[in-house]
Amino acid sequence: MEIKKVLVVGMGLMGSGIAQTYAESGCEVYVTDISEAVIGKGIESIDKFLSRSVAKGKLEEAKKAEILGRITPIKGMEAAKDIDLAQEAVPENMELKKKIHAQMDAGFPPHVIQAVCTSALCISEVAAATKRSDKVIGTHFHSPAQVMRLVEVIRGLNTSDETVQSMNAILEKCG
Repeated sequence: MEIKKVLVVGMGLMGSGIAQTYAESGCEVYVTDISEAVIGKGIESIDKFLSRSVAKGKLEEAKKAEILGRITPIKGMEAAKDIDLAQEAVPENMELKKKIHAQMDAGFPPHVIQAVCTSALCISEVAAATKRSDKVIGTHFHSPAQVMRLVEVIRGLNTSDETVQSMNAILEKCG
């Protein structure tokens, strides 16, 4: 499955970098967090990062506007339409991650891949909170995500080969 539309849940340091990375690759990206203020701060962080690239001559102003134009803030996950990937990027707290992934599972069509952003937590345990353990995969982005072009992809016990292939393909597209 080709991933074209992504939801990023969590707009802190990691989430904003991950959202920028997906937007730079050409994906349409929805972003959400616990408040509009946090979402705004995350988008401001992306804008600031891209502005520095423009100032250094590494990015054209038009390209910056194009990237920012692909990022849409939403008040809640349910407002994300026709997504292919739900990328969670919240703090390393198992109960929080399980709660969010259960909500994603209940709210999105069966084809949607659910990515757990973690460096240490068990993917299978998060996947057990869903009815689609074959579509749950771990992604360990290195910080800052938009600079450190290294992502560890982690299978759960039931993660399908198709899910791994789709995740690897979008991450390769992201560079």
